[in-house]
Amino acid sequence: MDSVFALAAVPRALVLERAAARVPGCLYLCLWAPFIVLLASHLFCLDAWIGGGGGGGGSRARASFEAYRGALCAVVSGCVPGWAYREGRAYMELPEPDLTASASLQVQQQFYHRMIKTCISLLASVHMAMRNRPEHATARREDSSAPSTTSQLHHVISERRRRERLNDSFQTLRALLPPGSKKDKANVLASTTEYMAKLVSQVTQLRERNLQLEAQLGLNQSASDDNPSGKTVEVEVTTGASTSTSTAPSQQPREVSVRVTVRAECDMSEVLTSLLARLKDTGSFAVVSVEARQQSSALARASLTLRMTVGDVVDEAWLEEALAKVVEDAVMKTPPVPPPRSP
Repeated sequence: MDSVFALAAVPRALVLERAAARVPGCLYLCLWAPFIVLLASHLFCLDAWIGGGGGGGGSRARASFEAYRGALCAVVSGCVPGWAYREGRAYMELPEPDLTASASLQVQQQFYHRMIKTCISLLASVHMAMRNRPEHATARREDSSAPSTTSQLHHVISERRRRERLNDSFQTLRALLPPGSKKDKANVLASTTEYMAKLVSQVTQLRERNLQLEAQLGLNQSASDDNPSGKTVEVEVTTGASTSTSTAPSQQPREVSVRVTVRAECDMSEVLTSLLARLKDTGSFAVVSVEARQQSSALARASLTLRMTVGDVVDEAWLEEALAKVVEDAVMKTPPVPPPRSP
């Protein structure tokens, strides 16, 4: 048995659990070792095991057990657990009155009293279970050997711990339910299932909303990177020769490319109508192609290809300024988006 003190924590815990299973009705085990660092005359609890649910006593028994194993016990005769260690005994067996009297600490006495009450309760449960068995099993019970009684005791202890674990789980579920929910077990399970389905649905909706916001943020960031000047309306005019080969180079009409970017809420059809009307008023251009794209409610782009019908020189700065003024006026005419109505 001394080798258990040299084991690591996980193997040692497994050894304690197996040792407890071999002892009928075992409620707890403690390994005490000399506290050589400061007080060689005291023992400290190196490791311990207690049955599920605090040995049948619940959270209070667990708290009492932790207080007991956290105490330092003097190595003196007449006081456990130091009594057997001081006198070099392999084991000691004490009846209940002697065990209680040999406790040197208050937390030790409290823990012993609680474990004794738990043991009495378990024995009473076994006794009641044996009394309530059918009469035809009485003779068979009397003829049974001691291992059958041990098996019955283990069965009662295991069943009691199983019920305690179930009750603890239901208490946890009840605490998670919204206020006003029914607390019986059937309604707890039904409400928990319904509540979990709602939570899963909400998580899905939040993920979709998060993806939409990330996409919108990326679009806004891209628009901001493309517009370092911070202007709402940008017009870019580029002049170049026509690629047509049907006429002599000196007689080729010149083509003009116009790119318009609007970073504000606008009606793109209104913007294009105003642009085409202004170009028509100049009398100098024929529209070859128009392409418009509304990327978002606050970002729109348009590209126009024009062919000069009068002259062969374009004042790009003047044309950019004139078209930008037209676009700005069209944007100003766009009615604001009404706020959403409150329900």
